[in-house]
Amino acid sequence: MGIWIDTDMGFDDIAAILVVAHSHLAIDGVSLVSGNAPLSHVRANAASAAAVFDWTFPIHTGRELPVLCRLETAQSILGQTGIPTTGRSLPPAGPLPESSAFAALCDWLSDGKGPKRILALGPLTNIAALALARPDLADRIDELTWMGGGVTAGNHTASAEFNAFADPEALAIVLAHGLPGPTMSPASERWKAKRRSCSQICWRVTSTSPSAAADRPWQSTTPRPPPFSSSRG
Repeated sequence: MGIWIDTDMGFDDIAAILVVAHSHLAIDGVSLVSGNAPLSHVRANAASAAAVFDWTFPIHTGRELPVLCRLETAQSILGQTGIPTTGRSLPPAGPLPESSAFAALCDWLSDGKGPKRILALGPLTNIAALALARPDLADRIDELTWMGGGVTAGNHTASAEFNAFADPEALAIVLAHGLPGPTMSPASERWKAKRRSCSQICWRVTSTSPSAAADRPWQSTTPRPPPFSSSRG
């Protein structure tokens, strides 16, 4: 049983991918989207994470710009790469192979193998593009879970959660299309989970061996909930 992950490859997205990779679910593919940072940085983060964590699933390049609005990143909060750091960072890696996320998603939805479940961790631009261009294939999605939205205060503005704010038209398209769900994980609940899961994952990764721990950028790095003016997607 597999799952597709759509992501802008923030530090919390990497943690989520590690959880899935160590579960009973197979990762059928990953599609990248601009969000925390421009797509070039997202691709670099994905390449570095794949090298560090020995990911073998295919990673495809998706949409560079939102459906209508200008690109809104979280670089002013999270730094140039979109991943905050106290001094250490993921080591550079060779570039990812050029591969279209749209084509890969279409192929995956057409292969007739098992249920089609998508975990979306960033703005919904790639999913909206699929719904607009290939609604017949979008109808084959059995489950869509999205790390986005909020029910109280926002985390990018006083009322807006970043992944929704970064491409609101994409969210509107996905909702209008009537995809199953989407099941949303709002910002207020995500920060509670992140503080637990990220610290546990970091411990597991860095505790494999003393030499491995010395090479990992994640040790002693537990994210803290931001004030409402901070950004996270």
